Amino acid sequence: MLPWCGPTASTPPGSSSCNLNGPYLFSLPSRRSPVEGTFSPDGLLEARFRVGNAPNLREGEQLQWANELQGSEGVMPDREGYSKGCRRFWRWLVLVSLLLSGCGQVISREPPTATPIPTVPQPTVGLVVPRLRPTATPGPATPSPIASPSPTPTPVIHVVQAGETLISISLQYGVSVEAIQAANGILNPQTLQIGQELIIPMGDEVAEGSPGLLLPTPTPAPVLVENVAFYRTPVGSLWCLGEVVNPGEEPLENVELRITLHDPAGAVLAEGQAAAALDLIPPGGRSPFGLLFNAPPDTYDRYLVTPLRAEVAAEGAVLYTPLTVAEVEAGPSGPLFEVRGQVVNETPTAMTQVTVIVTTYNAAGQVTGFRQARLPDELPPGGRLPFALSLIPQEAQPVEYTVVAEGRPLQP
Repeated sequence: MLPWCGPTASTPPGSSSCNLNGPYLFSLPSRRSPVEGTFSPDGLLEARFRVGNAPNLREGEQLQWANELQGSEGVMPDREGYSKGCRRFWRWLVLVSLLLSGCGQVISREPPTATPIPTVPQPTVGLVVPRLRPTATPGPATPSPIASPSPTPTPVIHVVQAGETLISISLQYGVSVEAIQAANGILNPQTLQIGQELIIPMGDEVAEGSPGLLLPTPTPAPVLVENVAFYRTPVGSLWCLGEVVNPGEEPLENVELRITLHDPAGAVLAEGQAAAALDLIPPGGRSPFGLLFNAPPDTYDRYLVTPLRAEVAAEGAVLYTPLTVAEVEAGPSGPLFEVRGQVVNETPTAMTQVTVIVTTYNAAGQVTGFRQARLPDELPPGGRLPFALSLIPQEAQPVEYTVVAEGRPLQP
């Protein structure tokens, strides 16, 4: 049963109403019997109508309907305007179909599921500032390293100073005397001159296998090591003092020693090298030496002093000459031990680089200290130079001391 709309008790005949929840529904105005029909939502006529039973319905009266008719089916008595109402229905049919959208509302059935029409959003007019995304800026390309030749070590030039020897210079730079001699073409170390420039070999110029220290000669001249003693200092270092004696009949030069400290198993705990204080040790002469261990072991079982170098001075090429010491006076002065005297040149040659060396001993004959000083003036033949030295022995005031001097002949 379709929902109908049309004249009711509250809607007088001659008016029309509609409902959007069903098919199009119309009612025809009539002075006699009201007539209603329906159209389907697609606009086609659905031949379905009904005729009212009260041609002249008054306000407050209830309309009574006759049976529904489907198309032309069914017979309905033509009483009280029924048949006329039906004819009016067909007469108005075309007109109603044209005016349907303007004379009523829509009464909808349960509509079939329709495909929803997407809602097109209305564009909003406005200024849009684009946001720029930061981009990575490529860094400068790192250039490939260019292979460059290894730098050649810059040669070290040493200017010989007064009192220096090849031994002292080699100790200063940590290279062997042979390496210095080979680099400078020195056949006789005694020909070394003050102001002479020496090339100190470095890097590959040093012989392979050299530990960076002075190398011993294959056959060092015989020497004696005597009166060795060790002394702890207040700051924790350790002094090794002793003497080298030349027992031969030829003067010795370039004398160098190696001192090692050992544990009970014989392993080396500390080691170092020292050179004799005198550049030239005459036959039967002696020279003090000393080595300071800055970081010695707390204890050691024994020590060993080994001669590394001792060369016989070449005849006619002696660079240093022993000098005479005269009028010597010595004695304590507070904690110091002072020695005064004169150096006498008894040779026919003037001397330069005159050096005085004082050595002190304890009651056991061990060396307790030594001091060497170079006099500033030249010493002519037969001339004298006064000197005064002071030192602090490692023990109490010495029981014995010795003073020796040497000089270098002045070249004409």
